[in-house]
Amino acid sequence: MLRAGLLALLVFAPLPFGSVQPWAVLAIELGAAALALAALPVLWGEAGALTGRARGLLAAAVVLVGIGLGQLLPLPAGPVRALAGPTAEARAAVAAVLPELNFGSTITLSAPATLDATLRMAAYALIGLVAALAMRTRRDRRTLAIALATIGGLQALYGCAEYLSGNQHIFRYAKRYFLDEATGTFINRNHFAGYLAMSLPLALALVLGRDRPGGDPAGGWRQRILRIAAPEGRAALLGAAAAMAMWAGVLLSSSRAGLACALAATVLMLPGFSRRRVLWLAALTLLVPLGWLLFAEVRAPGERFADLARDLSTIGGRWPTWRATAEMAVAYPWLGVGLGTFAAALPLFDTGAHDVTYLHAHNEWLQVLAEGGPLALAAVLAVAVWLAWRLVASLRQRDPSLGERCLLASFAAIALFSVTDFCLRIPANAVLLAVLLGTWAGVGDRRVAGIRRLGRGPGSEEADETRHDPRGTRRATAVAVALLVPLFTWAALATWRAAENLEADADATVRDGLAVLGDYELPPAERLAGYRSRLREAEALLARSLLAEPAQARALSKLAAIRWDLDPPVSDAERRRFLDLIALASQMAPRVPEVQQRLGTLLLRMGIDDEALAYFRRALDGRPALANEIVPMLRDQGLAVGTVVERLPARGDVLRWVVKSYDGPADLLSILDALEAALPGGDWKAVAAYGEACLGVDQAARLERVLAALEPSGAAQTEAERRLQRSRAAERLGRPEAAMDHGREAAAREPDGLRYLNHLGGTALRLGHADEAVGAFRRALAVHVLLDGDARGRARLYRQIGQAEERAGRADRAFDAYRQALTLDPAEPVAARRIAEMEAAAGLR
Repeated sequence: MLRAGLLALLVFAPLPFGSVQPWAVLAIELGAAALALAALPVLWGEAGALTGRARGLLAAAVVLVGIGLGQLLPLPAGPVRALAGPTAEARAAVAAVLPELNFGSTITLSAPATLDATLRMAAYALIGLVAALAMRTRRDRRTLAIALATIGGLQALYGCAEYLSGNQHIFRYAKRYFLDEATGTFINRNHFAGYLAMSLPLALALVLGRDRPGGDPAGGWRQRILRIAAPEGRAALLGAAAAMAMWAGVLLSSSRAGLACALAATVLMLPGFSRRRVLWLAALTLLVPLGWLLFAEVRAPGERFADLARDLSTIGGRWPTWRATAEMAVAYPWLGVGLGTFAAALPLFDTGAHDVTYLHAHNEWLQVLAEGGPLALAAVLAVAVWLAWRLVASLRQRDPSLGERCLLASFAAIALFSVTDFCLRIPANAVLLAVLLGTWAGVGDRRVAGIRRLGRGPGSEEADETRHDPRGTRRATAVAVALLVPLFTWAALATWRAAENLEADADATVRDGLAVLGDYELPPAERLAGYRSRLREAEALLARSLLAEPAQARALSKLAAIRWDLDPPVSDAERRRFLDLIALASQMAPRVPEVQQRLGTLLLRMGIDDEALAYFRRALDGRPALANEIVPMLRDQGLAVGTVVERLPARGDVLRWVVKSYDGPADLLSILDALEAALPGGDWKAVAAYGEACLGVDQAARLERVLAALEPSGAAQTEAERRLQRSRAAERLGRPEAAMDHGREAAAREPDGLRYLNHLGGTALRLGHADEAVGAFRRALAVHVLLDGDARGRARLYRQIGQAEERAGRADRAFDAYRQALTLDPAEPVAARRIAEMEAAAGLR
C-alpha cells in the first residue's frame, strides 16, 4: 500500500503544472499525511525499519522544519530586533505612516509564507520517511526505476510532441511563455529539464543492469533474443526508450543547466562498467536522439548551451540577485529572514534590476542560507557532503551497485542544477527528490546489491541485510508522527483555506467600484456611495495584506491612492504623513516602474509637479514603454513640453510619445534642439522621433543635413531608421531617386523589418516603381505571416499589393489581392471599393 501510494504521488505531482497551484500543494500534503499514518504500523513494529541513513536524513529535515516553526513563534521586540533587524525596521517604518496597524513580533517577515514553506518541508520529510520504509528490497527499487523511467519518458514525449507539432499546450491550457521550448506539463523549461535530469539515471540503471557483471550474456543470438523477452530484457528496452526520450526532451527544452546536469548524470553512471555496456549506453541514450533531432531539422539542440555570450549574459543577469541574496544573508545572520519569504524580503535589498519581480534567488544554496540562516545551510550541506562522499566511493568501485549509483547521480544532477535555478521550489521536483532520498536511505548502512541486476535471479525479492535499529528511536519517531500528522493536516487545510492574494482581491474590488461609478443607470448619489464602499473594502484588504507582510511597496502605493480618493489630506500634519507614506513606498521599490508610476500620478494629482516628474523619470528608466501612458497625462495636466523633455529621460520611447502628444508646430520647433542632442548614440526610436518632429514642422532639409552628418552606428536598426528618415526627407525635398536609394538601403539593413519593407513599398508605389513595390509588400507579407501577425495587418498588405499590381497594369492580380484582403478583413474599405468598381467595369454588377 505504501509503495502504491508513493507511485501514485509521483504520477500525480508533475501533471498540474508541476503542482504549483495551492490545491495541488494541498493534495500533496494530504497525501503525505495519509501515507505517514499508514506507515505507522511498520515504523512501530518492524525491526530494521529505520536505517542509520534514514535517521540522518530525518534529523536534517527536523532541523529545517524546526527552524520554520521557530521563525513563527511570537517573541518580544528586543529579540526580534537582534535576530531580524531589517524585519523590525520594515515594520517600524510602516507603523510610522500607518499607526493603526498592529504588527506581530515574529522573526519571519511574512508569517503566511513561512507557514506554507514549513508545511511543504514537513510533507517532503514525511514522503521521504515513507519511501525509506517502503523501498527496501531490490524489487522495490527496480519497480521505482521502471516507474520513473515511464513517468519521465512520457513527460519527455509529451513535451517533444507539443513542441514539434507547434501546438504548445499543457492539456487544455495554451502556453503563454516558453513557446519555443519543450516544457512537458511544467510551465518553465528549466523545471522540466530538472525533472528529466533527476529521472534519467534510473532509466540508465535499467540499461546498464541488463548483463552479468563484467561480461557479455552467455549464448548465441537466439539466447539474446530470448533474453529481450525476459523481464530484465523488457526493463532494459524500457530504460533505453525512456533515456532516449528524456535526452530529446532535455535538448528541446533548450535549458543550458538541464543539458549540463543531464550530461553530468550520464557520465556519473558510466565508471566501473564494461566498455561494451558504456558504448551501448552512449549510442542509445545520446547519439540516437541527437541524430534524429538533427534529421528533423529543428532548431539546433543545445544551441543555447553552446552560445557562450548568451550564457554569460544570463549568469550576469542573475548575479545582481545573488549579490542581493548574499546581502540578505548578512543582514539576517542567525535564523534567516524566514522560510519562503525571499520574494517578500528582496525589495529591502537593491538588486539593480528594473521591472523584475524575483520570487526566488535562482540559487538554492544561497536562498537556503538567506531564508533559514547558517543552521539551515549546515543541515543541507551535511546531507550534500554525505551524498558526495558516497558518490566518490561508488565511482571507485568496479561493477558498482546501481541501486546506489543511480540515486547518487540524480542527487548530483539536482545539486548542480540548484546553483543556477530553483527547481526544488517546484513541488513535483521536490516530491521526486524526497522519494529518491528516502529510497537511498532504505538501501542501508553498507554497500548492498541495489538494483544491480534489476530483478534477475531468485534473490531479487529478498530484503537487504537487516541493520541495527534502536527500538526506542524507531518508536519515538512513530509516536511523533502519530501526534504531529493530525496537527499537520489541520494546518495544511487551514493554510489552504486562508490562502488568498489580498492585493489581487483589492484590485478586483477597485475595478468593481469603478464599474459601479460608471453605471449611469444608477442615481449619482448611489453610484458615488457604491464606489466609496468598494474603496473602503479594498483599503481593508490592503491593510490586512500589509499586516501579514509589511514590505509591500505595491500595496503601500495602492493604499495611498485609495486613501487620496477617500479622504484627501487637509491639514499640514495629514499632508506630511501622506507624503511620508508615498516616500516609504518609493524607498521600498526604487526600481519597480509600476510603483514609481502610481506614486508619480498621485503626486501629480496633488499638484506637486516637480516631485511627480522625478518619480516618472524612475519609472521610465525601468520601463520606457510606459511613456504612452505618462506623457499624454503630463500634457493633459498642462505641463510645458520643454519641461517634460528636460525632466524625463531622453530615450526613444519617451521622445516618440512627446512628439505624438505635443504635435503642435510651436511645441515641435521648441524641442528640435533637444531631440538632436539625443541622436548620437541613441536608439532607432530617438531617430524616428526626430524625423517625425522635423517633417511635422516642414524641416526636411534640416533632417537630411543632421542625419547625414551623424557618425555611423553599430546597431543595424538604428542605421536602417536613419536611412528611412533620410528617404522621407528626400521625397519631401523632391529628390525621388535619393528617396528610393535610401529606402532600399533601409530595407537591406533590416531585411526582416516590417517597418522598412512597408516604407520601401509605399515609397516605390508613390514614386512609380510598381514592380518594386509589389516585391517589397510581398516580402513584408511573408515576414508578417512568420511572426503570426494579425489578420487586419495581412489584409492591409494584400490591399497594398493590389494597388501596386493595379499600378503595374496587372488588373487580374490586383483583383485577387483585393479579394484576399476582404477575406481577411471584410471591413477593408479600399479593397471593397476597388472590387466593386472593377466588377462594375467588367459588367458583373
